[in-house]
Amino acid sequence: MGLLIYKQMIIIRAAVIITGLFLLPAVLAAQKYLPVIDSTAACSWFGASYGFSENASAAQKQLEIYHIVEHMPSPAISGEQIADILQKNIKLSDHDFRLNGNIHVQCIVNCRGEAGDFQILRSPDELEDIANEVLKVFREELTEWEPAIHRGQEVDVFVHILVVVEYGIFSVRGVI
Repeated sequence: MGLLIYKQMIIIRAAVIITGLFLLPAVLAAQKYLPVIDSTAACSWFGASYGFSENASAAQKQLEIYHIVEHMPSPAISGEQIADILQKNIKLSDHDFRLNGNIHVQCIVNCRGEAGDFQILRSPDELEDIANEVLKVFREELTEWEPAIHRGQEVDVFVHILVVVEYGIFSVRGVI
């Protein structure tokens, strides 16, 4: 019995090594992104900075927005500054100060470091109004980023921002 389990473990290890599964980082866990609403936010949008002609093929006109790149973009301001901007610009009611939850926001940071196409990925129902206010603030205030770099080239990339609301206090815990 023990020998059988040992042989199965060796076979599993061999399969993992052969397929390279040991190289997969935890980052590759499934992340859900919403479809692009405003394709003009991407540099790879037809007619933007890539200089496509009107006769470009359908394959050339396709958006090229990455999920994971070698150097992810970073906002021009820190997470603490983003939280301060949210705190200053979003007026909460007495009821809102009792709410807690996470607001997940996605956006596209294009090859010029401009953020756009902000959308709510998920948010608790009770935070819906606050999440919409977060979107408004992000669209106005969180537009400048350091662009993503992949294989030596600045590229478009999806970004996932986690905003935590705890008893009326905002914090930004992740720009993924």
